Amino acid sequence: MASLDSHDLTDCLVRTVIGFWSLGGVTVQHEHFCEVSHPTVPEHPLGNFAYRVRHDAGAALQALVGERGRPPTPARRRVIIDEGTPAHMEALLTQHDWQLERQLQLVLPSTAHVDAPTSTVRPVGDDADWATISDLFRRDHLEEDARRGNPPRSPAETEAAVALRRSLGSEVEYLLTEQDNRVIGCIGIWVSDERVGLIEDVFVRAEARGAGVATDLLRHAVSHGRRRGAREIIVGAEIEDTPKHLYARFGFEPAAVLRSFEAPPSQEARGGNAAV
Repeated sequence: MASLDSHDLTDCLVRTVIGFWSLGGVTVQHEHFCEVSHPTVPEHPLGNFAYRVRHDAGAALQALVGERGRPPTPARRRVIIDEGTPAHMEALLTQHDWQLERQLQLVLPSTAHVDAPTSTVRPVGDDADWATISDLFRRDHLEEDARRGNPPRSPAETEAAVALRRSLGSEVEYLLTEQDNRVIGCIGIWVSDERVGLIEDVFVRAEARGAGVATDLLRHAVSHGRRRGAREIIVGAEIEDTPKHLYARFGFEPAAVLRSFEAPPSQEARGGNAAV
């Protein structure tokens, strides 16, 4: 991947991220964009999105918000920006109060040496394991909301996030690590058809941090990914959060910033009342 120019690299990263969140969903090609939806969690923006917006940005936005007085079905909550997205589309989304989200994408080269893990992990299996994942996600959500100064999101939102992960299917492997017979962390790994690995949902309980647990989870994920044929492996990090430094120390190299726009909460209620 290091031999690609910046445009090809960004395009590859975007394809990988889209491929991951499309797993288990329904993809439809519309006139002005592609749409991915997960009917089991229709309101979760990570699993319900539009991408590959082309040509007439105004017509694309009108199709995204639905006809006047009627909200879109299913709700299209996010637009992912790629190299071919018209600049006019980003301007329109900004004008109509769609919220810009940016995520740093880092790449671990295929030649990077990674030490062998020193701990043991086990794959997520039954409902009890997913309940444990739900508890970890809840802790993560509350920490993130507090850090950003936002009101705590509802338990239902956390459950939707976990339900989306379950809907991705068995191609994504979630791993759990334990200490004193208690799960203290998790990580997810997936390998695309292009042999690019993607790491998601790295989380360690607060009281277990600082002892190298997250680093060892990364070692496990990389090992799993490479055994499944991955060459380069990517991981995303929030722009304002500290994991990007952990990933850099591990050997991941900054590669691109993925941009997407999330619909404002009032967008679905307004339906097509936004002028384009």
